[in-house]
Amino acid sequence: MDPDANLTEQRELAARLVVLDDVEDYNLVDVGSLLIDAARLGELVLALDGWLVKVGYLPKRWALGFPCSVEEVAAVLSAVREQWAKYAESKELDVRLRVHEGSWWVLTGDGQYDQDHRGWCGAASVGAEVSDEDLINVLDQQAEE
Repeated sequence: MDPDANLTEQRELAARLVVLDDVEDYNLVDVGSLLIDAARLGELVLALDGWLVKVGYLPKRWALGFPCSVEEVAAVLSAVREQWAKYAESKELDVRLRVHEGSWWVLTGDGQYDQDHRGWCGAASVGAEVSDEDLINVLDQQAEE
């Protein structure tokens, strides 16, 4: 098993599942795809846990911490954007990249509901039609600020 590929796929699946919290009409959600994603995420978590228990070394992303590549953050944003475009009535999604103590995560939806305000946070609105290249450009601009 490749722990780095496993973790990358876990993060992409998690991003697609988390954005469902902001869906306005759950009748539009493809339950079959949702169950497939959830089952796959469960398989990956258990496989990575087994790997860590037996082999004992972390995926590179966990071992190295932040900063990760802009492309990696863009891949997570791309997965979030694709889910949002499928189910949301709004054509834009508010996203925030939060960095704190060597970790990063992507937050979606209305920022006034964020409970944790530690670390640095960059914010932007991402439209469903935004390309991955444009996502990388937005992240580069945020990193320069």
